[in-house]
Amino acid sequence: MANLYNHESSKPTSDQGYNPRTISSEIPVKVNGFGKFIWYLLFIFIVPIFIHIKWVNEFKRRQLEISNNASLIDTQLASRAQKILRMVESVSSHMRFEKDIMTQVAQYRSAATKVQEQSVNTDGNISAEAMEARQNLENQTAPLLTRFMAQFEAYPELKSAELVKDLNEQIVECENNIASARRLYNSNATIFNQEIFSYPKSVTASSMKLTTILLFQAKESDRQDISAKLY
Repeated sequence: MANLYNHESSKPTSDQGYNPRTISSEIPVKVNGFGKFIWYLLFIFIVPIFIHIKWVNEFKRRQLEISNNASLIDTQLASRAQKILRMVESVSSHMRFEKDIMTQVAQYRSAATKVQEQSVNTDGNISAEAMEARQNLENQTAPLLTRFMAQFEAYPELKSAELVKDLNEQIVECENNIASARRLYNSNATIFNQEIFSYPKSVTASSMKLTTILLFQAKESDRQDISAKLY
């Protein structure tokens, strides 16, 4: 960089000492070609690295959000299952159930327990075991309630009991919470699936070996059966 003071062009103005003067002309900054090449080469490589790191963190954050959404669904499914079991147990001493219904209740209890135990992997991904346990619980819910409520109709005095009415309301509330949690899960999963296929984010997603996340597609008939049979 050129000096702001030009010592050679400055002349003493008195016998008492040297009195430099600032130059009044503009001084251009000069960098040799090699220096420019090194700098721009670093710029070209460093910027994509920072962007790549940003996208890696973004994908991980999105995966954790989706895993949390799935855990919320599991919690609500397990809660609904426990309330259904409580309702069955609360009236079992007053009703005569068919033997296969009680077997179905036992299987349902086992499925509910697996949903609570198997949620997500430690790395934040949704485990295959959790998906299977969740699906098994869903597949058993509507048939169990359908058969249970069919026999329950023969006992109107039990149907009007406060405990049963309260459990009915709680089960319906769980249904609404499950539907809300599914919508949130599907929304975040859809955004994630779109992002990993959008260029240039797809390059980062490919390096992370990411795959699309399956959406919840519960049968509408299952939900209608549960809601309709509770009252």
